[in-house]
Amino acid sequence: MKAKLFIYVLLLSNFSFGQTQVLIDNVWRLDKFVINGSDVTYSENSNHFHEIVFQNGGDTTALVSGYCETLFGLVCEFNGNQFSYEIFYSYGLTCNFNNDDVMLLITNSNFYFNNNINTFSYVINQLENVKQLIITNSSNNTAIYYSVDLGQEKFEISNNLVIYPNPVDNNLHFKSDFEISKIKIFTLDGKLMESNLSFSGNQIDFSNIKSGIYFLEFEQDGQVTRKKVVKR
Repeated sequence: MKAKLFIYVLLLSNFSFGQTQVLIDNVWRLDKFVINGSDVTYSENSNHFHEIVFQNGGDTTALVSGYCETLFGLVCEFNGNQFSYEIFYSYGLTCNFNNDDVMLLITNSNFYFNNNINTFSYVINQLENVKQLIITNSSNNTAIYYSVDLGQEKFEISNNLVIYPNPVDNNLHFKSDFEISKIKIFTLDGKLMESNLSFSGNQIDFSNIKSGIYFLEFEQDGQVTRKKVVKR
């Protein structure tokens, strides 16, 4: 019986260590907060992403949480599927963001830095194309993230490509100095919806696409540019 218990504890310890390493090895992009049963997520007019990353600094690991170029860092320690911090600091840079995003900014700050107990639990789920991270704070509220594929993120952004209107109802237009050869569309969690989206001229038909937030990936003159679009 003791041998079985030892093996169970050993496996659990290895699993927890593995989860911690996955946590550190990935960049996590916010899907939504769930606060008292209600979702708080990006507004239709949002033009920024919220991401967190656990930066390993030797003896300590800093959690850097950024939204609208406002960064929060904290020193934390890991214990199984939990992490906690002892000190934190914040600093911000001037940036332009929509008034609709204020609620998300406040929610982010309150979720991590407005709790008497600074201990968080987490679980990482492997989905079809990405990893899902669910963080729960001491108030039993949750933050849900998806991993960012750093390999896919290493693309050169072209400032010469513009999409409009955004948010879009039916037809999305784009303007580029380069010839567009292919357009892909992804869901917010990174799932490929269409590998060769049909377009005519500089117009994309969005009438049959459900409301939500998507990524459009444009291939142009050997470059790849990704744009976020909101379908109303």
